[in-house]
Amino acid sequence: MTLTLFITEGKLFEKGIACYENALKIAPDFTDVWTILISTYADSNQHTEAIDTFEQFWNEYELPDKGNYLWSAVFVVEQSYIEEGKQKQLYQTYSQIIRSGIEDEELQARFLKLKESMAKE
Repeated sequence: MTLTLFITEGKLFEKGIACYENALKIAPDFTDVWTILISTYADSNQHTEAIDTFEQFWNEYELPDKGNYLWSAVFVVEQSYIEEGKQKQLYQTYSQIIRSGIEDEELQARFLKLKESMAKE
C-alpha cells in the first residue's frame, strides 16, 4: 500500500498534508509531491488550499510548459475550482494551457465541458 493510498483510505489527511509539506521543504523540486499535496487537499475538501498550492506550483514552474506534463496538475485541482465557484479562473487556466500549444484530448474535452457549463449559467 502506498503512502498516498494509506492516507486517503484512512482519512489521515492532516498527517499526509504535513508529510508532503515537509517533503517539499526538503526537496522542493520533487514535482510529484506537489501534485499529491494538491490532491490530498482536494480529497479532504480543503479546496482553497488545493487551489493556492496549485497556483504556487504553477508559478514556481512557470507553467504551462510544452516540454513537460506538469500542466496536467490542473486536472487534479479542477473540482476544487468548481466547488469554490471559480470556474472563470479555471477557464482562464485551461485557455492558457491551450494557447501555449499543448495538444491533449482530455484537456480539450474538459475545456469544452467547462465552457458549455459556464454558458448555461
